[in-house]
This record gives sequence, structure tokens and C-alpha cells, in this order.
Amino acid sequence: MAIAKFITEEHIKQLVSYGLDELILSVHGVRKTTYENLMTNSVYEKFHKVLNNLNIIKSELGSLKPKLRLNYTVNPDNLDEIYDFFKVYGNYNISTLQVRPILEFGQTGYRNFTLDEHTNEYNSMIDWLSNNCKEHGITLLARKKDISYESEEENYGSVITEAVMRYISPEIVWKSDFDWKNETYNEFCKKIGFNKSLIRAIFTSRDDLINNSPFKRRLTLSYDVM
Repeated sequence: MAIAKFITEEHIKQLVSYGLDELILSVHGVRKTTYENLMTNSVYEKFHKVLNNLNIIKSELGSLKPKLRLNYTVNPDNLDEIYDFFKVYGNYNISTLQVRPILEFGQTGYRNFTLDEHTNEYNSMIDWLSNNCKEHGITLLARKKDISYESEEENYGSVITEAVMRYISPEIVWKSDFDWKNETYNEFCKKIGFNKSLIRAIFTSRDDLINNSPFKRRLTLSYDVM
């Protein structure tokens, strides 16, 4: 789901006035056709309008925040066009660009989940991107080694992330059974015993925490900072 098209000028003004530190938006294509094919229900022009409005409103309000991070997931169908990234997105005051090879998480109609035949092209692209990000003053977070994720394992740090991270999308807020329109966050935490689970986790061994805890995660993605 491409959430950017729902962000209005008023929303941006609120985000700035509330002091939001960072706004992270996904952009899995540089060209209009690719972007709209890979970003479900997206509108290319509306995405650019949001980015442009963010620039304008931050300037009008004299704010450096929220900083803008763009998340680009590379697949065989959008690998080559990232070389045009700065021609299309270079004027949007991007703070961070996060790039990773595609990984199947489910809930997507896209099926080409491997870059095994494009390893050299991918690594060459990351080298090019690293140099250009430096020229534009952008921090690049990129995965360069093991683009097939074979070495990724569960780790203790991911447990902490799972305990504090709250994912929000147009369809879900944190958990699928959280009816956020009709109950408060504290009411839901009490109902599922979240605070008690958190306390129990403090006294749980590392291995049990990773393997049996409700806070476990199956994969933690690592990036190089460039």
C-alpha cells in the first residue's frame, strides 16, 4: 500500500509542528510505470507532490525536520533505473537513502524475489550510488554483502525492536486485532497482557527470549552505512 498519496499539505504541517524527527517513505521505482506497478494503488504524481510539499512547508516554517528517508527495495525489474534516481529525486532534500535487495515478506503480488543472477550489477550499482550520495550529502544505508540473506539469523537486538516498534499502515496499527478506532492503546495493552509479557521477558534467558518469546523476530536486516 502506497501511503504517501494520503498525506496532505495539512498533514505535513502537523508533522512539522509536532516535531517529527524523520519521515520514511518507500519508492520502489524511479520511472512512473515501475513505481505504480510495484507500489500498490500508488499515484506517481501524488508521490512527487508530497515530496515537493514537504520541501516547501519545511522552508516556510523554518524547520529542518522531519528529515526525509527514502526506502528503495531493489528487484530485477527496477535495478537499472536507479541510475536515474538523482535526476528524478535529487531536488527533494533527502537525508537518508535506504537500499536493500528484495526479500519475500508476503502480502504482495510481486513474485520475482531473487537477484542471484544480478549480483555483479547490484554491487556496481551500490558503488555508484555510494559516490553519488556523498556528492549530494545523503547518508546511504545499503546491503552489499550476502544479497540473498543466507547469513541472516535471529539476534537479541531484534527482540528489543519488536518490543518497542509499532508498525502503522492504512490497514493495520501494530497488531491485526488492535481495534484502534474503538479502544485506546493502553486498553489494548491491558487486554493482551503486554506489560506483563514485557516484565516476564526481563527475567527470560537470551535463547528462550529469541525462540519462545512473543517478542521474537525471524530476521533482522543489516546494512552498511556509506
